[in-house]
Amino acid sequence: MKYKIIVRVYVSMFILANIMFLVIEGNKDGFRKSFLVYGSEITEAQFIQLNQLDIATTFIEYVIITLILIGATFTIIQKRENNFKRFILFNGLACMLFYTVGILLAKMEVAPIGNLTQQLILPIYILFFLWIYSVVQFSFKKRKIENHYKKITHP
Repeated sequence: MKYKIIVRVYVSMFILANIMFLVIEGNKDGFRKSFLVYGSEITEAQFIQLNQLDIATTFIEYVIITLILIGATFTIIQKRENNFKRFILFNGLACMLFYTVGILLAKMEVAPIGNLTQQLILPIYILFFLWIYSVVQFSFKKRKIENHYKKITHP
């Protein structure tokens, strides 16, 4: 029961953080474009506001990375292979979904594609290394079981 609650909180926070990132990044780019279109000078107050938006997106990137690291640690500590595989699968699919959303928003000229997908770069690398870890772990586990079986059947 506790596990399901933790998973729901994790999924909600991961999705919410990515949506917030996309919204803020879209607003930030719209804010920048308004200066280019009208050719006006940026005031100090506007610069501060733009800087605060940059700080917010950076903070959200750290939140997403922290969520993935905590989630991975939690599933590794549990030592349940299925939960770990589900964790990697969910996060991989979620990253693909948000990458696709970023591409679509970039095509609609909300913001450049790099700005809309940058929050996914490090999580994708982390997921790749977690996937490698799971493959290596499964291989060692399988080899250990095979060796144990050989000892039992062929003394």
